[in-house]
Amino acid sequence: MDDWGIDVVLTASQKGLGTPPGLSILVASQRAIKVYANRKTPVTSAYASWKKWLPIMHTYERNGAAYFATPPVNLIYAYHASLQQIIQGPVSLEDHFKAHKEASRRVKNAAAALGLRCVPLSEDVSANGMTTVGFVVAWRPTTV
Repeated sequence: MDDWGIDVVLTASQKGLGTPPGLSILVASQRAIKVYANRKTPVTSAYASWKKWLPIMHTYERNGAAYFATPPVNLIYAYHASLQQIIQGPVSLEDHFKAHKEASRRVKNAAAALGLRCVPLSEDVSANGMTTVGFVVAWRPTTV
């Protein structure tokens, strides 16, 4: 993140991590946390407020346990197992990236074969973990 100048990364557990959907995963730089701490406008969402989450994350960093709601224990265990498999498994991280890129290309090619256009139009800037397909205006929901 530092090398790329990225302050916040937000993803979901099912996005290339091999974990069932349901976890929002956010990584924030110290600079982003400072900006949050100095903001003047309060956050209006209980779950999106770092005010509740930061003390929990600091507790985990000290090997403690904390949570302000019922944690999705099964998803956290699945996420941990998936990360261990990615880091310590027989397939290298580079091969994981390659496999996701190839799968993404197959999905995008299948959409194109159906006459659908992907967004963005250039594969050079398209994501490998998500494919967005433009809806054909002539189609109706009943024909899809």
